[in-house]
Amino acid sequence: NSIRNITDAHKKGDGYLFSSKFRGKRGSRKDIQEFVLDKSGWEYSKDMKNAKKSTILTRKLENGEIVKEKVVVTWKQKYAIRESIRRDGAIDYVRNMRPSEMKRVLIGRNETKYYDVKVVDEKTGENINLSPHIHIDQELVDFDARSDGFNVITTSEIHMTDKEIIAAYGQLNRIEDCFKVTKTNLKARSVFVWTKEHIEAHFLTCFIALVIVKLLYYKLDSKYSIRRIIDALRSANVAYIAQGYYTNLTPEINIEILKELGLELETSILKTEQINKIMK
Repeated sequence: NSIRNITDAHKKGDGYLFSSKFRGKRGSRKDIQEFVLDKSGWEYSKDMKNAKKSTILTRKLENGEIVKEKVVVTWKQKYAIRESIRRDGAIDYVRNMRPSEMKRVLIGRNETKYYDVKVVDEKTGENINLSPHIHIDQELVDFDARSDGFNVITTSEIHMTDKEIIAAYGQLNRIEDCFKVTKTNLKARSVFVWTKEHIEAHFLTCFIALVIVKLLYYKLDSKYSIRRIIDALRSANVAYIAQGYYTNLTPEINIEILKELGLELETSILKTEQINKIMK
């Protein structure tokens, strides 16, 4: 979500929707921070554990153009509690550190076993052993505490409702899951071909496989994970008995898949003709 990427998206006529960093002094820009921390305009759920609000702001692009964008802020109590616990744990860890531990953090864990670090008094020239002291930045702690539980979503699609924007952002995990499935289960990476045509063919094959397995996933009402479906398809097998008859060794998931495709297996004993029909 850098200004260069956003400018490039506008040049190409593309939109964007992303989560903006809010926590810390170098988080969201000032107008977003002021909007988030403003206590007015919040819409709370009935149990008061969730809230949201939105506004239209402007952004200056890299080429100087001013564009409008919609900012939707959500707050969740459970996330606020989680972030508070994590911060308190990090602060307690630092407060309980011994000077030797602080030294390892400051100058590296491996190097400290080989030498002692000293500082020199500029007035007397005397060597003084380094005894570090870590100070808690209470101002930053207090600022972060005000940020607990907030998530900021920024989009160019100002016509979308708050509900549509939140729902669209909620699809991010599905997109990430697609990358995971493509890379891990469908072996998109590592790539062991090197010509442009072969690389494109490799990824095209992987993406077609992804579309097929995703369609099966939804046709099966999401009862089975992508990995289980792929493993089931790969393990489909039969064992030859005699005179054109085979024992069906296909996993139960495959039976359901074939049923969705209109190819039901009514028995555990198959004829060669039945297997050929399925293969076609």
